[in-house]
Amino acid sequence: MRKVACHAIRALSDVDLDSPNFPSYLSRFAASLKQYEGQENESISSWGEIQALLEECEAVNPIYRLFTEFGRNLRSTLRGGTDTLELLYASDAAETFYGSVFNDLCDARFEAFLDLASHQNPGLRIVEVGAGTGGLTRNVLGALRAFEQRAGSSRFAEYTYTDVSPVFFEAAQAKFTEFTNRLVFKKLDLERDPREEGFELGAYDIVIAGSVLHATARLALTMANVRALLRPGGYLVNVEITAPDSAWANVGFGSLPGWWLSTEPWRQHGPLVTEQTWQALAQEAGFSGIDLCLRINGDVSLMVSTAVEQGNKNSVALDSYAGQFQYQLILLVDPGKGAQLTLASHISKQWRNVQIVHFDRVHECTWADTGIVLSLLEVGIPRLAKLGEHDFGALKLLMQRTQKMLWVTAPSIDDGAETEALPQYGLAEGLMRVIRSEEPTKHIVTLAVESFGSRDLEVVWAQKNCAGYVMQVIKSCFEDTPSSPELEFVVREGHLTIGRLVYRKDLDEDRRARIQPQMRDEPWMSGPALTLEVGVPGMLDTLRFVDDAQYAQKDLRSGEVEIETKAWPISFRDVFIALGRLGQEELGFECAGIVTRVGSAVKFRPGDRVCMVRPGCMRTYLRAPASAVFKIPDSLPFHDAVAAVNPGMTAYHALINIARLQEGEKVLIHSAAGSTGQMAIWIAKRVGAEIFATVGFDKKKQLLVDTFEVSPDHIFYSRNTSFAQGIMRITNGCGVDVVLNSLSGDKLEASWECIAPYGRFVEIGKMDIGANASLPMAHFAKNVSFCAIDLHHIAQTNVRLTGQLVQAVMDLIALGEAACPTPLHVYPATQVEKAFRYMQSGRNTGRIIIDISHDYIVPKFVVMRSIWRFDPNASYLVAGGLGGLGRAIIRWMASKGAKTLIIPSRSGISSQAASKVVSQLQEMGVKIVAPRCDVGSEIGLARLLQDYASGGMPPIKGCINAAMVLQDAVFEGMTYAQWKGTIISKVNSSWNLHQQLPRHMDFFILLSSLSGIYGSLAQANYAAGCTFQDALTRYRTAIGMGKTSVSLDLGWMRDAGIVSEREDYRRNRSNARDMNYVDVADLITLLDVYCDPALPPPRGCSRQSSQLLVGAVTPVDIHEQGRPLAPFESRPLFAGFAVTATTARRKTAAAQQPQENKEHPTVLFQKAESAEARTSIVVAALVNKLARALGVDADNINVQRPLSDYGVDSLMAVELRNWVRCDFRAAVAVFEIMDGGAPITAIGALVTERTEEKLS
Repeated sequence: MRKVACHAIRALSDVDLDSPNFPSYLSRFAASLKQYEGQENESISSWGEIQALLEECEAVNPIYRLFTEFGRNLRSTLRGGTDTLELLYASDAAETFYGSVFNDLCDARFEAFLDLASHQNPGLRIVEVGAGTGGLTRNVLGALRAFEQRAGSSRFAEYTYTDVSPVFFEAAQAKFTEFTNRLVFKKLDLERDPREEGFELGAYDIVIAGSVLHATARLALTMANVRALLRPGGYLVNVEITAPDSAWANVGFGSLPGWWLSTEPWRQHGPLVTEQTWQALAQEAGFSGIDLCLRINGDVSLMVSTAVEQGNKNSVALDSYAGQFQYQLILLVDPGKGAQLTLASHISKQWRNVQIVHFDRVHECTWADTGIVLSLLEVGIPRLAKLGEHDFGALKLLMQRTQKMLWVTAPSIDDGAETEALPQYGLAEGLMRVIRSEEPTKHIVTLAVESFGSRDLEVVWAQKNCAGYVMQVIKSCFEDTPSSPELEFVVREGHLTIGRLVYRKDLDEDRRARIQPQMRDEPWMSGPALTLEVGVPGMLDTLRFVDDAQYAQKDLRSGEVEIETKAWPISFRDVFIALGRLGQEELGFECAGIVTRVGSAVKFRPGDRVCMVRPGCMRTYLRAPASAVFKIPDSLPFHDAVAAVNPGMTAYHALINIARLQEGEKVLIHSAAGSTGQMAIWIAKRVGAEIFATVGFDKKKQLLVDTFEVSPDHIFYSRNTSFAQGIMRITNGCGVDVVLNSLSGDKLEASWECIAPYGRFVEIGKMDIGANASLPMAHFAKNVSFCAIDLHHIAQTNVRLTGQLVQAVMDLIALGEAACPTPLHVYPATQVEKAFRYMQSGRNTGRIIIDISHDYIVPKFVVMRSIWRFDPNASYLVAGGLGGLGRAIIRWMASKGAKTLIIPSRSGISSQAASKVVSQLQEMGVKIVAPRCDVGSEIGLARLLQDYASGGMPPIKGCINAAMVLQDAVFEGMTYAQWKGTIISKVNSSWNLHQQLPRHMDFFILLSSLSGIYGSLAQANYAAGCTFQDALTRYRTAIGMGKTSVSLDLGWMRDAGIVSEREDYRRNRSNARDMNYVDVADLITLLDVYCDPALPPPRGCSRQSSQLLVGAVTPVDIHEQGRPLAPFESRPLFAGFAVTATTARRKTAAAQQPQENKEHPTVLFQKAESAEARTSIVVAALVNKLARALGVDADNINVQRPLSDYGVDSLMAVELRNWVRCDFRAAVAVFEIMDGGAPITAIGALVTERTEEKLS
């Protein structure tokens, strides 16, 4: 490009660059090109040689075609003969170049940054400035989509695509349709205040700029406007050419007017600046500088900067922690644990104001509310798992006194070896979550060191590293402004990480498919027996195959035959049923197939080819009395044999049994080209009757002439009633002796007019009968008869007659006196809707048959069922298996083939329900071992397993722990007995089973609870036990123990278990509204997945597959139900699920903002001028909150009565306590709210008093 520039400058020797007629941007461009004179070999001077070099460059690297085009046109451009903007967008050269550059920059390093940013905040609001043709957009959205597919949850909430001109928007909308619901297109000029363009300041998490910021007049102003878009902590991703002297950039883009917008003196020769300049510009605008820089080819850089608080621009440069001079750090240690003392020593060196407190002296020490308590009590020892009564009391006191806390757990590092953290450290997670719920004003953070990432760590280095993690979390959560919202940190493999819940779409869809029928295309014979149904009567496009419940419910009787069907005929009756015009009758009347099973008293054998007559026969398998089953000659195909049955039976019964048709009589056969009509013609010809017929179309008339030799003058059209005049004319006014009628309305009456004296009118249609239509009576004076037949009624009520009719039809065909209706229209089962529509059209002749084959892929609306079975030669242990939930589990296990079940429980078979289920399973041949044994006792479980093994019983191949004890109480008032009893039921039992059962079992499943995730009120003991169970299955997975280890965190069980059995627990769960109910069917479907011996082990010992939430309430659920937000919604753990809810709230708030006039009680309280007025406001707010909680009208609450009169218990008191602390800043204790005699007005006065004390 330098050679091009030199040649172009020489060519301008005769041009006055200073002329006012010469564009200023070209004057600046030409001046900049002169810097390249003398830099190149003067021997290459001809334009032809330069063009050859350009062609060679393009051939070697096609992405530079944009610049070779600029080079070829440079001389013309400088003379004003070429429009470079037109040249830029005349082809895809520019898009190709930028796409290549962005592809190279957006490598694994950038994707790692984007992955971390979107993991931390799955609700990212991203704005791309100067997006243009979307080259960088494609890379960013593509990476985010890959992250979402991997994680199963959202990774961004909104992507705003901007440019100075909207010209690119239409093409971008078409290009990124996959993200339409999250894409926003807006015009943005970076040199104007964003507010003037309709942008909200401080609203975005990431600003992306793909080589656009340089193309502005003043970079300082541009950077300030970019910073204004970002929230504190947000990121600027800035892609720029950072080599100001780059020849390819300056020569290539210098001919564009936009290249010369810069006005700063230091950008007179071009808009590009170095990384160092961008660093200075970023810091001046309110950024950290450049935190991450990725480069390609030394010319292009991707720079990431972090937005800092506007008043805190220089804070990032400080090496020391500002908090050293503001807050006291209280280090809580056990003086007998060297690891804790050593770590405390390392931390003390980095913090000036430190107080070290021994845990056994907590009751003697005090500290300010602003102090940060750093608990090292679980460094080297999982203390909470084995709390003594004294320590439990000290822990409660500590929690009462502390407002800010970091609770650290870490495995021992004294021996210098990397140790995987024991699951007992997991108790802290659940405990702290509950305390956050019960005391929302407290700021409690946890740091769990799971593994240091190396087996060769030196002790000192590991201790210092651990201290570094601690200080990093303290700074982030307690010192930075703004502080991090994170509450839970984990060090895993040496990396400080944060956790997020992710949506397992695959498992959720699998669960639904095992409970609720789903549409899927599957092979005909895979899965259970099927039957054809119409999903919505009247809509043939909802025809589908569903599970045949009748097949599963019925046993084969001695006189019955079962067949696998191979062919189903379709009749008009079936169409009427599908269209909803014949009630709830089942589809089908007859079928053909192969015998699969027979009763003891029948002559048929499996493998026989047969026809069967039974209404509702459109099924995979069909059962009927042997009298309704008839052999088919081996030479006769299924289709042919079954095609004649229904029409043959109808025609034979109508003409022979009812009408007694005689030789020489005249018979009128309506719809004669149909299957019944054809069979009637065969029978009439056999008798020797004179045949008159009607058809609907010429094609059908020709069929009767060619196939049945019916005289053309005896064939009439049934499209109107003119056929009656024709028949009366040919019969000289006598009429016919027999009418076989299927017409309705005026055509039936016209047929009735054709009846001769002593005639017989046989009605086989259903329309007029169903409509209860009238019939002229005069013809009955001529000794005529009117009869109707219903073959379905015969088949259901007269087995003997049914058999006679089928046999008569088979005899006619066997003797050659009749043939199957023609033509046969055979449709595969995959085209069942098409077959019904063809019958509906009324244009068919002959018979329509559905062909059944194993290979057909058909639409099924079925529940997915597994086929695996438990090993009958193995044992399975279910702790708590005699409780309500356990009983449902062991019933299911028995149904899946388990033959030996070990069911230890503390009380044994003591209840009537337990005794009943044990008896039922024993009758099924299941061996039940149900001793009295508390699996929470290490010795008791060991004795049980030893006795079991010595008895020669089958090996244990799986374990489910459903044991639990609920003893709810607010942690502040929880007794040690309540704590210990629940901990033993969850922690001790699970750990004992883990240690004592075989290492390589098929499955190890713990039934845990969402209480550990949410931190449910008054369940600190239970939540701690649940998070231990979660940690245990992660631990087993991490060390490769067993095939499947999983903790199922369940919502409250609606139809089994303790919550379903006790009204008080149901009420508490309903009031808490922090989890959805779970049915036993939901649990069983998950057990069906995780107990499957064919389930592959998690890849790479992934912990993610070891814990599953079932029945979780997410922020999205709460928003959709229009309920107040739950306390957990703001916790970062749920950030991935808050995206949709946040976006919806933003839209709702924007829509409702003009109507928002009602002031919050807190605002009214602040405006009130007297204590009496403030008390009235508190009392009114308290009444409204109580009314909402109780579901009553506020007018029904008497403020002179105590809260206890309205059913306020300790749990509701905790909620009220948290509310007054949050809204009124009043430090009111639970026991003060629960004061039995104090009226509501007194509570209001107390809140006012405490608030005023706080403010003073």
